[in-house]
Amino acid sequence: MYLSTAGLTGVVIVGMLVLRPANLTLGRFTLAAAATTAIVLTLPARKGAAVALNYFIEVRTGVGSPEGDLP
Repeated sequence: MYLSTAGLTGVVIVGMLVLRPANLTLGRFTLAAAATTAIVLTLPARKGAAVALNYFIEVRTGVGSPEGDLP
């Protein structure tokens, strides 16, 4: 989940570097609103992917399972 948040943050930073608004203050508020909206609205999907990946890793490696390390 942290990796996907970092990816969204990277997109926002690239957007800041590429786009130059006519009104800088309005551009900053728009960028902050867009970044917050993107992070909040994609949270369920990103959390679901993180849980699924964690489960996949547990099943494949046995690390973190209640039975201990599985072969």
